[in-house]
Amino acid sequence: MSKLTAAFNQSRRNLSARAAKPAGNIILKAKEFTDTTVKGEVMTGPAAGSEIEIKVPNNGGKSVGIKEFTKKGHKSFVNVEAGGSLRIEKVREGKDGVYDARWMRTFQGNPEADHDVIYDAMAQLRTIKSNNPDNADRMVMHLVYPEMAKEATSLEQLREEIAEAFEAKNGAYIFFKEDGNVGSISYGRGGEKIDDEWVYRDAAEEAQLVIDSFGDNLPLLEKALQEHAFSVVPSSRITVGSYTAEMIADAVEEARENGEDPRISTIDPQKFKVIPTGVRVQYALNDRNEENALPKDAADRLKDRFLETADEGAKEAFHKGGWRAVSNDDMRRFFDAAGITVTEYPENGWSRQSILLKNGLAIKSFGQDAAVPYPNLPVCKDAIAEFRTEIKEAIRTVVDGPVKAAEAEAPKADAAETPKADVADQAVDAVSTEADIDDLDALLDGVQDADMGA
Repeated sequence: MSKLTAAFNQSRRNLSARAAKPAGNIILKAKEFTDTTVKGEVMTGPAAGSEIEIKVPNNGGKSVGIKEFTKKGHKSFVNVEAGGSLRIEKVREGKDGVYDARWMRTFQGNPEADHDVIYDAMAQLRTIKSNNPDNADRMVMHLVYPEMAKEATSLEQLREEIAEAFEAKNGAYIFFKEDGNVGSISYGRGGEKIDDEWVYRDAAEEAQLVIDSFGDNLPLLEKALQEHAFSVVPSSRITVGSYTAEMIADAVEEARENGEDPRISTIDPQKFKVIPTGVRVQYALNDRNEENALPKDAADRLKDRFLETADEGAKEAFHKGGWRAVSNDDMRRFFDAAGITVTEYPENGWSRQSILLKNGLAIKSFGQDAAVPYPNLPVCKDAIAEFRTEIKEAIRTVVDGPVKAAEAEAPKADAAETPKADVADQAVDAVSTEADIDDLDALLDGVQDADMGA
C-alpha cells in the first residue's frame, strides 16, 4: 500500500471515529492507567482512532484489574510505553464521558519485534485433521477482505479479478449463487522455494491456470456468471502456531470430559461458529423493533409448544439455560415437527477478529462480533437477509399456526366472553437474569453494523 493511500485511509478512519461511539467488543491501545480507569486509543470497529477513557471493571474471583495491568512481571502487565493493548468486552457509554465495560483482559501486553496485529479481519477458522494420531490437528485461519471485493460476469473478468486478488493477498475467495444458495471456494497463488525463500509465481499466469482447470466445465461456468455475478475477494491464509493449537485442543478435550464449556483465552474455536439456532431464536424474541414484530405473547406460546413436543434431553437443556442451551439438532427437530424447514448452515462461519501474530503465526484472537454464514458481499445479500429473518418467521408460523386452526374449527365466542391475555403474567422464557441478556447482546454486538449490513 502506498504512503498516500495509507494517509487517505487514516483520514477516513479519523472522520468515521468522530461520528461513531465505541460499543461492544474492542481492542484498546492503553496510554494511561488512573486509579479506576484506563485511557487509550480504540483500534477496532467504526470508532477506530478515537481516544476514550474506560472504567476498569471489578469482577472479583480470577478477574484482573489495574493492579495486575500495571505490575511489571505479571502475566497481565500492559506495557503502556511499548503500545500494549487490552481486549475489552461489552463497552458502552457511561457517565461524564467515561465508558463502562463488562470485562477486560490483556491482548498484546508487551509488544515485541516479532509481533504483528491484524485488526478487524473477516476470518474463518478451520481445523485440518492430522494423519498421525500422535500429532495435534493443524488449525488455519482464512481471511477475506470484503472492501476489496469485485464482481465478475464473464470468464475474462473472473480471470482478471483472480489475478488481482493473487497480486494483492496471494489468495482469492470466490462466492457464487446457484439454485438460490450461496457457495464459495478458495484458491491460493502457487510458488516455490528458491534459496530458502518462498517465491510466488506470476499472478496472471496462476489466474489463467485456475480458469483452464475447469476444462469441459467452462461453458457451465460461463453460463453461471451470466446468470449471477460472482464476488471475487482477495484472501490470505494464516497458520495457528502449533503450541497454541495444541493447548486449544487440550482445553477442548478436558472440557468435553468434564461436561463443560472450554475456557480459552488465546483462539477460541467457538467464537468462529455460526450463531446457534437457539441463540437466534432468543435474539428474535428479544427484538423490540415494531416493524414486523412478533406477537407479544410469542415467547410463552413458543415455549409451550416446545415443551409439548421436545424429548426429555432437549427439555432438560432448555430448563437449564433457555433457548440458547438447546442444540441445533433439537431445534431443527422442533421446527421440522411444525412443518418448518430451517436452513442448515456450515458449522464454521465468518467472524470479525483481531489477530495477534508471532513470526507470522496466529497466537491469539479476539472477536468483535458473532460469526455469521457469509461475509457482506453483493452475491450474499439475499442469503444474509434470509439468515436475519427466517427464525422470526419460523417462530411466527409456530405460534400463529395452532391459533388459526383453532379459530377455523371452533365456533366464534362472544367477544365479551373471550379471555384476554394478562400481560403482567407473561414470563420471559429463556432469559431469566439481566446477566443472560447481556451475554446475548455481547454475542450479537456488531453483527448488523459489521458484515451483516445490506
